[in-house]
Parts: sequence; C-alpha cells; structure tokens
Amino acid sequence: MKMLIAAFAALLVSACATVPPGPPPPPPLPVAPMTAGGADFLARNGAAKGVVTTPSGLEYFIIKSGPADGPRPAATDVVSFDYDGTLTDGTKFDSSFDRGQPLVGRTNAFVPGFTEALMLMRPGDEWVVWIPPALAYGAEDKGPIPANSVLRFRLQLHSVTPAAAPAAQ
Repeated sequence: MKMLIAAFAALLVSACATVPPGPPPPPPLPVAPMTAGGADFLARNGAAKGVVTTPSGLEYFIIKSGPADGPRPAATDVVSFDYDGTLTDGTKFDSSFDRGQPLVGRTNAFVPGFTEALMLMRPGDEWVVWIPPALAYGAEDKGPIPANSVLRFRLQLHSVTPAAAPAAQ
C-alpha cells in the first residue's frame, strides 16, 4: 500500500511539473460593465462642448428645448416620444421615426438610462442621449445590440400624462 501511495504521489508531482507545449491560454473575458472602447468613447464624448454628463454616467446634448415651464415626467407618468436608436458606430437598431408611430409608455418602463433621460426632459425637447451599458443592457446581447454597448438615442418628447392618483378608500 505504501508503495502504491508513493507511486501515485510521484505521478502527481511529475504531472504538475510538466507544462504542455503551445501558446498560453487567452485571458478571461472582462467582467467590467463596458469595454475599454466604450469607456474611451464616453470620456471623449463627455468632454465635447455642450455635452452634459449626469452623476450616473448618462450623457446628453440638447438639440432643441421645449417650453421651460413644461412638465418633467415622473417615473409612473405616461410619455409619448419618438426616438432613433443607434450604436456608437452608427448602426441603427430601432426607430419610431422610421415607423411613423411614437412610443407611448410609462416613464419607468424602459432601461434605466432611458428613464433617467426622459425624467430630465420636457415636452418639445429634442436631445441626443448616450447611455452607458450599466444603464442599458450591460453584459447581455439584445438582438442587434452587442453586450456592453454604449447606446445613442435621438429623443423627441411629445407629451406627459400624469399617472392617475390612487383612488381614495
């Protein structure tokens, strides 16, 4: 039995000491919320004249402002707006403008970056918004949108309908 254990130990030591020939394994995939290219893009973009960066990392540029006294949507208000969605390389993945039909939904029904942008806007505003992956789809592929993508939207907010107040009991 001692001899069998010694042989097994010798086999383990020699197996550990042997390195198979060939290239080293590839490094693990990054687990960061966005690629280095996305971070570089947002850093350059955020430094451009007129681009505002929020504490969350959302970036926006105001193309046109609606009336300054217009309502800003609350999270549960219903909004009507048009949008063009593209990747930073210009690839369009969706557009309500192209469909000729505005999107209507609760402000908080969208990815966090979209919701944040809508809550800053007023009816009549038209903005370009850049959403970092952590405020969009993160590490998930979503059809034509690759994982860890920075998303660019042109948003045009049409209307805000306040959420119905809860009925009194």
